[in-house]
Amino acid sequence: MAKKKIIVVDDFNEIRELVAFILEASFSCETVQFSSGNKAIAELKKNPFYDLIISDWNMPDGNGIEIFKFLKDQKIQIPMAFLTGEEIDQNETLSGQVNVEVKFIPKPFSNTQIISTVESLLAVPSPTTLQSAPHTDATTQSQVEYIPVRLQLLGYIKEITTPLYIKINNEKYIRLTQDESSFTEETLKKYQAKNVTSLYIQSQAAEEFITEYKKRTLATKIWNEIDEMPASQFIKLNTELLRDLSNKLGWSESLIGLAADNLTKALQIVSTHPKLSHVLRQFQKIEHFGFAEHSSLLVMLTCGLAFQLEIADEPTLRKLTFASLLHDMQLTDDEFENQNKIVKSIHSGNYFESRDLKSVLAHPAKAAELCRHWDFCPGVVDTIIFQHHETPDGQGFPTGKKSSELHSLSCLFIVAEDFANYFAESFGNIDMAYFLKSRADIYADREFNVILKALGESFKAQIQTAS
Repeated sequence: MAKKKIIVVDDFNEIRELVAFILEASFSCETVQFSSGNKAIAELKKNPFYDLIISDWNMPDGNGIEIFKFLKDQKIQIPMAFLTGEEIDQNETLSGQVNVEVKFIPKPFSNTQIISTVESLLAVPSPTTLQSAPHTDATTQSQVEYIPVRLQLLGYIKEITTPLYIKINNEKYIRLTQDESSFTEETLKKYQAKNVTSLYIQSQAAEEFITEYKKRTLATKIWNEIDEMPASQFIKLNTELLRDLSNKLGWSESLIGLAADNLTKALQIVSTHPKLSHVLRQFQKIEHFGFAEHSSLLVMLTCGLAFQLEIADEPTLRKLTFASLLHDMQLTDDEFENQNKIVKSIHSGNYFESRDLKSVLAHPAKAAELCRHWDFCPGVVDTIIFQHHETPDGQGFPTGKKSSELHSLSCLFIVAEDFANYFAESFGNIDMAYFLKSRADIYADREFNVILKALGESFKAQIQTAS
């Protein structure tokens, strides 16, 4: 039987390699990988003779739905599986798209979910299994199955405990590693120079390898020179990492553990009370103000306000840090970019239905719900996040609460985020007197007014100190 040909599309290299490995370890197949929907479409224009496409849902440079629409328009009947951490309304999204069979694989995905979905779409059973019986001493080498692992995949792991083998011939494999081995750039170059493209693991170790791969690829995303980074840069990279990984993997247990660790590190930074003037100078150098920049600036602003208001005990700083880093975690880059425009249209009552509108309206509740499920997340964080788009006059969302009904830390967060948005819109060229004057009526209620004055005083105090 000829090998099945499967396209794997994901802009995240590690995820793409992992899915390809699971497929090649479980089926008689060849995988071809692409980092964007447009690259996959270019291939399909030249060669539409594939058996299956597995694609990420959200990607820059052509997302999964664009591949799907291309297949429909060209009447190419290749089944598709989408990897997604979003809740997709299949009837709405795929209405009229009847010639392509589709399944959705939720993140975080398991090996079993990938295998069962492929079995269903291709109507073939997996000839091998990632949960095979443990290898015993009585098993001869000829009875053991070996699974190829591409060098690029091994390069992401860096350190590996799963034994690796090199293929001598179809009957003989030699073990290369001991109980633990570092897989460095030098190692990669050594094998590449010998035209070795893959090493091998025994089939019964595949599940162990995948577990280790997920753990290692998350852990090695931690930066090598954290101590030399400005505080804001560390928090930005930390936030960007968590959002990107959660979009790709979902909130797996290993990623939740990484989030807890990195949020604690961010808390340690803000606990030193970095000067606001220094922080703003760092952010003034940023050309593009995206999700990670916004969230990391908000950490510094909320905690700086807490110090100015003399409420900066450790529990308060922890709550503000967590809320700042997690409040927009459920938004994609495109949704974040459009968020301010959408929020303004909601407040004015002049808006139209769209997917981004639905996402923006829903994200406070989704992010708050996420926090409620994490034991390490302090109480009140979910409340701050849920209320962060409310306004003093009750014209905000999702519940339209007025200032008297909002938590005091939510009020602080709302003012800080308003200033963060103003900072981004003015490209760092702020006029503090203008900002305070333009917000005086909006934040006239006592709780908000005290916070607004504290922001002004904190800013002036920091500038005077810096000068």
